Amino acid sequence: ANADVRQAALGALDDLKAPIADATLLNLMKDANADVRQRAARLAGERSVIAAIPSLRRLVDDPRSDVRETATEALGNIADPAARQALPANRC
Repeated sequence: ANADVRQAALGALDDLKAPIADATLLNLMKDANADVRQRAARLAGERSVIAAIPSLRRLVDDPRSDVRETATEALGNIADPAARQALPANRC
């Protein structure tokens, strides 16, 4: 599947609140396409997906600055102490 299809799937996942959607978000945060990783990170933060904290922490070190920024914001949006601890030191 190409990146456009994965982007469309992320839009559909935004409407789902089932655990399968969370698992798919986790997989899409590992995608080769930076735009897909960024959107998955944004959705994980908006939905406060606690299971995404380790993946978001990895994206804080992503090669693309916009992905890093989105991952940092997503961690800040997750209302869980583990998310706060995963934030880079300069953002706390």
